[in-house]
Amino acid sequence: MPGNRNGDSYSFQSLQEDAVRRAREMQARAHLSPFEAPGPAGNRPSEPQPRPYEERPSAGEQDRPVPPPSQPPPGPEEPADHLASGLLDSLLKDNERTLIWVLLLILLEEKADTALIFALMYLAT
Repeated sequence: MPGNRNGDSYSFQSLQEDAVRRAREMQARAHLSPFEAPGPAGNRPSEPQPRPYEERPSAGEQDRPVPPPSQPPPGPEEPADHLASGLLDSLLKDNERTLIWVLLLILLEEKADTALIFALMYLAT
C-alpha cells in the first residue's frame, strides 16, 4: 500500500504532536504543588518577585538588638483523618498520576526492571 504512506505519516505526526502536548501538560502539572489550583491551560505560575535591596545598618546601629519578626501564632493542627482524606482526594483528582502510581505498585510487586520503575517515579513527581 504505497499510496497510503502519506496518510500514515500524517497520523504519526499528529500522534507525535499529541504526545508532546501531553508531556508538556504533565511537566507543567508536576511543577505545581498539590494544593495549588491549576489555572487555564498554558498559563504557568508567575515567578516570585525579588525583594527590594535592604540597606545594611551602619557600625553604630549594629550594637542595638533587633527584635525578631513577629510571627502569627500557630493555628490548630488538622486531625490525621482530615489530612489523609485530603491526600487521597488530591491523588485521585489527577487520573494520569493515579494510573502511574498504581502501575508502579504492580511493577514493584512483580520485581520489574528498576530503570522502568525509576522512569515511572520521575513521571509521577
